[in-house]
Amino acid sequence: MDFIKSKVLDIEVPETNPFENDALKREPFAQMMTHIVDMYGGNGCVLSLNGEWGTGKTTFIRMWKQKLDNEHYRTVYFNAWKYDYTDDPLMAIISELKAISKDEKIFKSIASCAGKISWSVLTAVAKGIIVNKLGIQTDDIAEAIAKTVETIGQDQIKAFEDQKQTLDDFKKQLQKFVTQDESDKDKSSYSEGCKPVVFFIDELDRCNPTYAVRTLEIVKHLFDVPNIVFVLSINKQQLSCAIQGYYRSSNMDAIGYLKRFIDIEIDLPECEMSDFCNYLYDYYGFKDFFENTERKQYFQHNGETRSFVDAASKLCGHKHLSLRSVEKIFAQCRLSLTDFKANTYVVPDVFFYLCLLKSTKWDSEKNNQSVELTLDCKVCDVKGMNEALSWYVNRHLNIGLKPILDRIELLRTIDFNR
Repeated sequence: MDFIKSKVLDIEVPETNPFENDALKREPFAQMMTHIVDMYGGNGCVLSLNGEWGTGKTTFIRMWKQKLDNEHYRTVYFNAWKYDYTDDPLMAIISELKAISKDEKIFKSIASCAGKISWSVLTAVAKGIIVNKLGIQTDDIAEAIAKTVETIGQDQIKAFEDQKQTLDDFKKQLQKFVTQDESDKDKSSYSEGCKPVVFFIDELDRCNPTYAVRTLEIVKHLFDVPNIVFVLSINKQQLSCAIQGYYRSSNMDAIGYLKRFIDIEIDLPECEMSDFCNYLYDYYGFKDFFENTERKQYFQHNGETRSFVDAASKLCGHKHLSLRSVEKIFAQCRLSLTDFKANTYVVPDVFFYLCLLKSTKWDSEKNNQSVELTLDCKVCDVKGMNEALSWYVNRHLNIGLKPILDRIELLRTIDFNR
């Protein structure tokens, strides 16, 4: 039995040619990003790679990371969302560094220092001070400290100085760690001219607000050393909302706040929608329907493939849909085609448009907003549109669109002439 695919799985990233399966043609962008890493990596910096959800950021990061690995950069990938159930981003970040560790002694020194300055340790110390000195049992540490700052006295000043020294020691060991020469086989030499460590942080915009802000603070204040470049793969708007949630203020300038942490902002370039639609056409096996031998006995020269891909490219580009949204529409189209027989005539333009409506109409209906279906792209060139639309809706798609189409008089809003 032949199975059809319901979604696009993680794209394979071949080790020898990471961009071999890159349908979006983003390898030149990766080369540009590598040049930026080379230019700014010596002093250390934080880059943000900004893109909407569903635009292919994670796939691009995976491909670019492998390309950097092949060029003998030391790279680390950290999925922040995977660990946001914990309270301490620092130890999670440190654990990822072990993958590129060449000197176990240095790594243990870094981990030891990190343990002394981690959030959980600092919180425990603060609680201990309050309980031992004042006999106060409370989770509101900030309030308790504010009320008793004079009582704490010199012991706490000494504790702060110790923490400061620990931070200095941490940065010294980290500096030594990131400047170890990759070509050094005996793991003993260190060079200021070696390639920078590239540390990718992904999915930060999906984390709970506390974890997201703590991660930013850690990167800014603990890892600001030469020869390490952080790449934050983010949806800047969503991360800004998380920051506002953390500070419980929708009026704060979250974008301005983010700029404190990010040195260079770069937007992920948009892809050519036609390239992506052609990729999905092959991936979901539309050839098995439009181009099978039995169907060609009935429709030899009707250009169904071209009409389908052209309509998909123009409509999805016109509506500025995310790549993930386009994937779901193609999956719906392929599923709907299983109800068509080999000798059934298909109007690819209309068929795709109705599947697109099924995928995108729900939000506007739930919010009782008007549905704007004016089609600026002239993608349809067929006869008998009334019959075709009614037939699709009632026979094949079964998506409850007919009342909507009747109500807003869809046919009057579409120019079916090229």
